[in-house]
Amino acid sequence: MTARNGWSGSFTEYAYWYNAEEHRYAVTIFVTADHIYLVEAGGTAERYARKREGIIKSLGQFGVE
Repeated sequence: MTARNGWSGSFTEYAYWYNAEEHRYAVTIFVTADHIYLVEAGGTAERYARKREGIIKSLGQFGVE
């Protein structure tokens, strides 16, 4: 995963059950010399699947001014 400012990040997705319902959790980690940035998204598996493309696209827009 690459942020808009060129930072390289590590992206992963997890599946888990909560209250008898399947969920998804995604996290991207960007590490710089001074900071660690975590960008997270999650929800029910059904809802996450509908929004996944937009979530992935938005990660590429991440940046810190």
